[in-house]
Amino acid sequence: KKVGWPSSAQRAFWMVFFASLAHCSGRKIEVWNVLGAAAIFILLEEPAQFNTLGFKFSFSAVIGILLLTRRFTRLVPPDAIKPIKWITSAFGAGVGAALGTLPWSALYFQQFSWVSPLTNLIAAPLMGGIAVPLALIGVLLPQNCSGIFLLLSDWVIGLTFFLLKPFDFDLLNPAVGPV
Repeated sequence: KKVGWPSSAQRAFWMVFFASLAHCSGRKIEVWNVLGAAAIFILLEEPAQFNTLGFKFSFSAVIGILLLTRRFTRLVPPDAIKPIKWITSAFGAGVGAALGTLPWSALYFQQFSWVSPLTNLIAAPLMGGIAVPLALIGVLLPQNCSGIFLLLSDWVIGLTFFLLKPFDFDLLNPAVGPV
């Protein structure tokens, strides 16, 4: 099946493109300008995307991440060990993404996962850093070599779900109207 070219993928592509362009031309990367340029290019191609959930969630999450991650990392002393810095930054990004998308989650779904910043600390490195790369390797290799990679990927996915089980709390249900 074809996945398509969702707003989040387009945003990521254009942000990487403009950041790379700035870097290669020796200019300082202004992340807000990069984000704005990505939005402009997406909307120039298809203005109707402005009203899609994918566009709203993707840009709102990034805005939340940009606004909050640095505030969290400032709380860590400069001489802190790297794992503490990484956890604080990742937690800040999770909180930023969650709060950035909260208005849309509340409006459209009346649900909000208040534990998502914590669970992302577990799921992001296991899924994005291990399970997905192993699965991609398994898919790209010849079938007689791929089994072990797919098996390991499946095991990491199972481990992730096992580790997330204690965080299976009820969602918050904020009920809001269009205002």
